[in-house]
Amino acid sequence: MSHKDALTLFTVQETRITTDPSAVGAPLAMFVLGASLARNASLLGRIRRGIFLSIAYLTGDVTHYAGHIVSSRYAEAPLDQVHIGAPMPMSIYENNDVSPSAHKMRAIGGPIGSGVAWLVSLLLRSLTRPNTIMREFFDAQCWVHGILAFGSLMPIPFVDGGSLFKWSMVELGQTPEQADESVKEANLVLGGVAGFVGLMGLLFRKWGLAIGSLVIAAQFIAIGMGKLNIK
Repeated sequence: MSHKDALTLFTVQETRITTDPSAVGAPLAMFVLGASLARNASLLGRIRRGIFLSIAYLTGDVTHYAGHIVSSRYAEAPLDQVHIGAPMPMSIYENNDVSPSAHKMRAIGGPIGSGVAWLVSLLLRSLTRPNTIMREFFDAQCWVHGILAFGSLMPIPFVDGGSLFKWSMVELGQTPEQADESVKEANLVLGGVAGFVGLMGLLFRKWGLAIGSLVIAAQFIAIGMGKLNIK
């Protein structure tokens, strides 16, 4: 999917930043999630935390994809387009005939960008006082940047970790097709681990842990079986 005809918001170092109407979905979902997680807060507090989580999601996207823009330029295989839309923003490269090391350099920029933003957010959070609005703001920033930094390293085909894993396997001698299968196998293993944690949660009546782990396990297994993909 090239999204060539999508609305161009602006250009950064010759990388088009585009969007479509579905882009409003994720920030709205983050608002609802943030408000729902603030169970003991007042109505105003719930609204505030929802807004803070939405802002954190947006700043998380900015720092993550800024990392990709920089690293792809460093790899001399520049990112052509960042498309902001449902279900998640996408990095779009018109030229994929590059070396495995260039693929890996392209991919690692996002986690590095998010990791730097996470560390900065942790530092700024440490300068705030407990139970203040600024502490709530940086709590949200820390969570989102941290999830993007570490979650994007998972060996899932449509996130950075999947690309890093695949092209590392190619460097070790596999063909790209064999490496794709290795990525799927890794997801089946992760699905098994998450499923085991879910079963332990059921055994010890940790219902939140059980349900969350089983849902994650189902997603990993679907990815491993080639039933779930985002293009």
